Amino acid sequence: MTSLKFKGFLVYEELEYRVLVTNDVNYSNLVRYVKKKFKLADGNRICLSYNIGSNHINIIDDDDVYYFVNEVSGEEVKKLYIKLGEPTIQIKSFLCYMRPLIIIDGAHLKGTYLGTNLVAVGMDGNNQIIPIATGVSQGETGESWTWFLRKLKDCIGEVPNLAIISDRHYAITLACNTVFPNSFHGYCCRHLMMNYGMQSDKFKELYWKTCKAYTPEDFEKLMSDIHALRPDAHQKLVDAGIEKWSRAKCPANRYNYMTSNSVESINALTKDNVVRKKLNSTQQEESSQGKNYWSESQQEMYEPQHVTNYTEDMYHPHQEYTDQYFMYQHNPQSANLPINGLS
Repeated sequence: MTSLKFKGFLVYEELEYRVLVTNDVNYSNLVRYVKKKFKLADGNRICLSYNIGSNHINIIDDDDVYYFVNEVSGEEVKKLYIKLGEPTIQIKSFLCYMRPLIIIDGAHLKGTYLGTNLVAVGMDGNNQIIPIATGVSQGETGESWTWFLRKLKDCIGEVPNLAIISDRHYAITLACNTVFPNSFHGYCCRHLMMNYGMQSDKFKELYWKTCKAYTPEDFEKLMSDIHALRPDAHQKLVDAGIEKWSRAKCPANRYNYMTSNSVESINALTKDNVVRKKLNSTQQEESSQGKNYWSESQQEMYEPQHVTNYTEDMYHPHQEYTDQYFMYQHNPQSANLPINGLS
């Protein structure tokens, strides 16, 4: 049975179109329809809104779309206004100056305001954490993670060679496969270690050597050692998908990040939301840091023959070995080039 048709207007800059869309249209489909109608690039972030009297109301999810299409009445308010959204400083920094890597995790809020805080962070060339997106949901469900990642994708678009690192939560895997089907999704090695009971001192060292092995030959030898000591753990690691957690077998570039510790550092700030003023000041501080980072990045990140302090600290202790490699300058057009010859 065909849904009723909603009649209204799309307004973008000087253009205005009368449109017919089904009454059950959702937010994602409406955004795609608007981009196609006005020939806007997929990577563009758009903002939808409408007016009721002097009130300007933003549309951000399926519920807002349903209310606008089915509940709002009157010729004057049946206009949907479209404008291109300006990316935040953190989004600009990620798209222009960072490696295509996102680390995501959720943390349960405590105190007066309950829920789950979903966070995505990036890592800059100095190994510093840059918060990219945050959202509060009712829990770590497939629906919540899909909603969060779709909002994130609205901001960053389709990023080539993107790698996403998280724990092995079924809801995250479902959401990544749905929203970022062309991106690599890898697992946090520390979570696997804890979940599979491999945290004892005797076994932990062997496990981490296996995760971080560079060559397939070294990896296979270490996996044989794990099988000899713990056949059950060996089988669990194989079942999890070797390419998801091992460096040697990874089909993408996870840039040496084997855990989701970075995003957990950000989530630790929100575990007790009773100190709301502290959180607000933290957000203001992050915004200030983001502005400083964006300014410094524009001035320094592309200067020839310069590397970050973090790279310098890693380079000098091993200079006699690393001198044999060619060091590429990182830029968005060559994001998949090796650093110091290591991919």
